[in-house]
Amino acid sequence: MGKYVIKVTASGKYHFNLLAGNGEPILSSQMYAARKGAVKGIRSVMKNAPEAPVVDLTAKNVVPAKNPKFEIYEGKDGKCYFRLIAANAKAIGRSEGYNTMAACKNGIKSVKKNAESEIEKTAKKPAKYSQRLIIKQEKPLPIQGVVFITILLSVIMQGSLRSDLR
Repeated sequence: MGKYVIKVTASGKYHFNLLAGNGEPILSSQMYAARKGAVKGIRSVMKNAPEAPVVDLTAKNVVPAKNPKFEIYEGKDGKCYFRLIAANAKAIGRSEGYNTMAACKNGIKSVKKNAESEIEKTAKKPAKYSQRLIIKQEKPLPIQGVVFITILLSVIMQGSLRSDLR
């Protein structure tokens, strides 16, 4: 069985990937402002993917279908892609590029098969984001702080001058 993995970007945005049993990503989401949005997107995949019909937009005679649905389309790079459209007509997720139509259709089958997978436990904040040092200074430094920084800088500079003279 596959799994959903929620990731956080360095800017603090969230997105999810649905991974097949072999660990390969089969569906990737858009970016969400909060983790809660990504979880909501996952729930939408779980609800919509299993019974969604497939519409091949590359075919000459496209047979329309109501939402939710999978749409197969050709990218600018000539590869086949699919996207899952929710009942509200918004794209929930997209695939990677496939070299053949058969591989693309197998990707859709895999999403349907793995749609009800578990959500992997992940950190709620990105490591880089939580390690950033943010200094918010609302008041000017007191005079003692300015004097301390000035003395510290002069000591550092004297040390580097001494090493240059040797």
